[in-house]
Amino acid sequence: MEDKRRCPGAALVLSLLFSLTMMLCLLLTAAEILLYRTPGWFEKEYDKYMVLEDVRGELSMESALQVTEEMMDYLKGDRKNLTVMTTIDGKQQEFFSNREKAHLKDCRALFLGGFRLRNITALISMGILGVLCFGRNQHPNRLPDFIVLVPKITGVLLAITGLTALIVSGSFDRYFVIFHHLFFDNDLWILNPTEDNLINLLPEGFFSDTAFRIGEIFLLMELAMCAAFMGIRRKRVTCK
Repeated sequence: MEDKRRCPGAALVLSLLFSLTMMLCLLLTAAEILLYRTPGWFEKEYDKYMVLEDVRGELSMESALQVTEEMMDYLKGDRKNLTVMTTIDGKQQEFFSNREKAHLKDCRALFLGGFRLRNITALISMGILGVLCFGRNQHPNRLPDFIVLVPKITGVLLAITGLTALIVSGSFDRYFVIFHHLFFDNDLWILNPTEDNLINLLPEGFFSDTAFRIGEIFLLMELAMCAAFMGIRRKRVTCK
């Protein structure tokens, strides 16, 4: 007798786990794409917020971008320290204060943890696909059910994520502070614009714009994944 159950427990659990891990993987990948693979992003934001006017001392755009590049290299582990020399008021001097260096050390740990989490979630997602593909002879309905369920579950998760993003965007400054309390166990992130140039170079508006753009990239990647699953489903139906 034909088994008419189209949503067996195993397929549902695997679909949910896959959708969750892929969301994390794609979200963190979207952040990397924007911060490390999008030419001109920082320069555009610096122009938008006219940060060079707020930085203590006279700093050129070229120097600001050089400092940013070295800082971003440090955050992803490609640079050992934050002794970054640049030209301010026509003199070579260190850009970052000791407090900024201490805070960016905490940020580096967060970035590296994010990269590790992205890699782990990618492996889990690929592992789930591998289990389903190699086990399709023993469980012939599981893979088709998985293909049907993933876009549906992802759609629900995206709706929840979108609602959360809408709430956060309504009071970004409040949730920006909450974020820091959640991910940092000290107050080094509280910088003084009269003493620390980092907060002048990267104002709150930069972070809100960055979060929004990461969300856009993430959404496009999720929609592309769902479209791929739906395309596979239609192809399977056509081939029957």
